[in-house]
Amino acid sequence: WRVTPRCSNHSSNLPTSRSYSTRPTLPYDVLFFGTDRVSLKSLARLKEEMDKGEIIRNLELVCSKNVDHLQPALTQQYALSHGIPFHHPQPNLKEWSVPLTRDGKPFDLGVVVSFGHLMPTRIIKTFPLGCINMHASLLPKYRGAAPIYHTILNHENEAGISIIDLSLETFDKGRIFLQKRLPIGPDITFSKLADDLGQLGAEGIIETLRDFDTYDRHAKPQSEDGASKAPKVSRATGNIQWNTTDPIGVHTLWRALGDTVGIHTKYRMNGTALRLTRLLHPSQEISPGGDWTSAPSGALRYDIGRKAVFVKCSSGWIGVSHLQFDAKKETDAASFANGFNLRNMKNFHQDQVFEPLDP
Repeated sequence: WRVTPRCSNHSSNLPTSRSYSTRPTLPYDVLFFGTDRVSLKSLARLKEEMDKGEIIRNLELVCSKNVDHLQPALTQQYALSHGIPFHHPQPNLKEWSVPLTRDGKPFDLGVVVSFGHLMPTRIIKTFPLGCINMHASLLPKYRGAAPIYHTILNHENEAGISIIDLSLETFDKGRIFLQKRLPIGPDITFSKLADDLGQLGAEGIIETLRDFDTYDRHAKPQSEDGASKAPKVSRATGNIQWNTTDPIGVHTLWRALGDTVGIHTKYRMNGTALRLTRLLHPSQEISPGGDWTSAPSGALRYDIGRKAVFVKCSSGWIGVSHLQFDAKKETDAASFANGFNLRNMKNFHQDQVFEPLDP
């Protein structure tokens, strides 16, 4: 069973500005823009409210196609299984015609969560109430595409979400309707924080919609004090620099990137790139003596008791319990040590080194 995408290919019936005779009231017709695991929480929460009929009357989804084309985006999968009509902005947002409701009217409001595309002014203006955006940071901190990653990379002890309106001119600089704070622990990973912020943001959206006019009237412009950027991360972000990164730094990099783009290094023995998939906590250190004290950063030593390959950092050692060569399956440290003669190595060997990937 599939939900057929219900798209309009005609823009002649669409309004070009927010000049409407009557301001929409509850319940609202909502067009939701979102694609990933963070936005999925909000979509599910909006669906719950639509089923109650008090806040949401109609709900439809706009999502990007998955880049690998192997399976639909997470939000599209949810829409398929819950009877929510969905749309792909083809060929791109600049040329895409915003769909109308089943009644042939504009949607009252656009809700945008982790959509991944800059919304053109033309599209924002088609909604009588405009568009609101759930951003996974306490704006103006971490404006940009990757706020959750940078929250972890910068060792923050607090995260949060902001509900803002979509500015017609700038990215992530809209008026703030509502903010919610979230204390976070020192060992949180990207997946856990993304889920927590996704749920917190979903509740923030519902809270805003329940009393939208009040939040709209009292929305505050963003200050530039404390503003910072959160640019996209990539495989290059996870290229470990062993000579300048301590064990906590490597572990932090893994907490932020390990679930997604990964952290990577090169094995000098065979010149092959590999991904470090699971690490021990930095508190589980070793202090080898002998010629290990003068070994370079990236030097390897296998610890039989903890079944981990320890890697020398700028100061101290970090344990790796599982790793994965490119295009291969994940392997545990014991198998890696057996395969590359690390288990019986008594002294440092110059080929047993992890080093940064080539630029």
